[in-house]
Amino acid sequence: MRYCLATLLLCAITLPAAADPAYLTVAGQGTVNATPDAVIINTGVISSAKTAREALSANSQTMSTLFATLKKLGVPDRSVRTTNLNLSPQYAPTPSGSMSLPYDRPVIGYRVVNNVNVTLDEAARAGAVLDALVAAGANQAGGLSYIFKNDQGLLSQARTEAVKNAIERAGTYAAAAGITLGAIHTINDTGAISPFYGAPAMAPGFAANTPPPIGLGEQTLRANVTVSWEIKQ
Repeated sequence: MRYCLATLLLCAITLPAAADPAYLTVAGQGTVNATPDAVIINTGVISSAKTAREALSANSQTMSTLFATLKKLGVPDRSVRTTNLNLSPQYAPTPSGSMSLPYDRPVIGYRVVNNVNVTLDEAARAGAVLDALVAAGANQAGGLSYIFKNDQGLLSQARTEAVKNAIERAGTYAAAAGITLGAIHTINDTGAISPFYGAPAMAPGFAANTPPPIGLGEQTLRANVTVSWEIKQ
């Protein structure tokens, strides 16, 4: 009995340990180009007056006209969002040769800045809507941001291309290294990028006799993955 137990123990000790599996991990990227179908217009009104109340009142009147114009254009309330409302004093100019701070100089008036973001589901309407807002009193524009109403389908295409790209690269590496790949072990999504591009801002007080032409162009959506394969021993 002791001899058998010793033999079994010896066998348990001398059995070789299983080798840890080795993996090949490759990054892949997929891209899809598409024309944006929606746009965000950043616009607003700057008003100045001698008193804060007068400046705010003048600004409110013009902004009310802007909101009414958007409603006439069929833009729903949910697509209009106030992004900034600021009231600030305006100080007298610095006397020649003086180093005085603004707060040390007399207040000569007040300024109100009121900005809104207007989201249009039809990007092609951006020029006409911007022209109508200028006619209604808008004197500030912070640019245009081009977006997709629903980018999930496009991102799915980009993710598919990213996996294909990783598989192709893995095949190249495996052939170069003289190894054989087994089944896919893991796929990790390392981030999809849906662009949010903007056009340059126009200076306050811009005006146009005709709606400004808007070029939508194309944007690139990107997806990134890492894929791991077990290397066959």
